[in-house]
Amino acid sequence: MAQPGTYDIAPDETLSGLLARAGGLTASAYPYGAVFTRESARREQEAALRRYAAEVDRALEEQLRRANPPAADRVEMARRLSQDLHRAQALGRITVQADPAALAADPSQDITLEHGDRLTIPKRPLTVTVVGRCCRRHHCSSGPARGRTIIWRRRAARPATRTRTWPSSSCRTAAPARWSGCPTCTGWPGSRRGPPSSCRATRSRWSSCP
Repeated sequence: MAQPGTYDIAPDETLSGLLARAGGLTASAYPYGAVFTRESARREQEAALRRYAAEVDRALEEQLRRANPPAADRVEMARRLSQDLHRAQALGRITVQADPAALAADPSQDITLEHGDRLTIPKRPLTVTVVGRCCRRHHCSSGPARGRTIIWRRRAARPATRTRTWPSSSCRTAAPARWSGCPTCTGWPGSRRGPPSSCRATRSRWSSCP
């Protein structure tokens, strides 16, 4: 924000009003990555974590009292889960819309502030990580000056699956008379099987066909 700091909020003040008082967002702000935390939400989340931990403890005790208790590894897993729930610290994070333009277009997303609310708006990230069905994990620059799109980033990650497009059966350039001398290329055209990519006879005959 242009003027970050601690602000006293007025009764029924909304997030858009506070953003306006803070001078609005800077050019490098990334409102979609905003982190908004609320103390009342943190207390509710803490209570929910304690309830979940108590339910795990109660279920574990019931299982251990049975004639056929669960295996030792499953008991240990349940105990670790209970310990993690008891030690977990709630953040009180709430998903909010922090873009002033979006709030002006849809006032229903403009929440009313409470005492103790905290808003952090990060800078716009300059890189994007491409993961999933790609040959390698890839980091691409996404700065505004590059002018790149998500399609370019996907191409840069070299997708694992590639599709080869063969000429249609009506293509005269790739007619059987042109490549029938190749012993490998049989059953095409007229079927779904196309010539392999290693077929030099086919590639040289129809590479110039538009």
